[in-house]
Amino acid sequence: MDAEKLDNDYRFYEGFEGEPELIFQSGKRSIHIWKGYIADIFREPVLSDGRMLGLTRDYHCFIGPFTGDCSEYAIDVAEYLEDCRRYKGRRFAFTESRLALDAMINWLEERRDPEITVRVS
Repeated sequence: MDAEKLDNDYRFYEGFEGEPELIFQSGKRSIHIWKGYIADIFREPVLSDGRMLGLTRDYHCFIGPFTGDCSEYAIDVAEYLEDCRRYKGRRFAFTESRLALDAMINWLEERRDPEITVRVS
């Protein structure tokens, strides 16, 4: 799909072009987040019943979108959403990390699409 035909949200990637980014995509809509914000948000895992889930698991275990192959991975939207919500009260090194987390949560809540994919490029 051509990037020009997509409704891309680059608010959390502007100024970091050429650096790694996490891209959530659903149909023609996407949100791009600098990997530095992802590292800030998920630096210390918040566990669910003693285990990692969703984006936390994928990030810390280098699976799914974090394998380094730039492939798109279908995600369990409910699991990713539940996981991201666990970080809402955390303090971050960057003010933008909180805004990026809120944007990811809002983006996932609005879409609730079983066809959401995530990739790191």
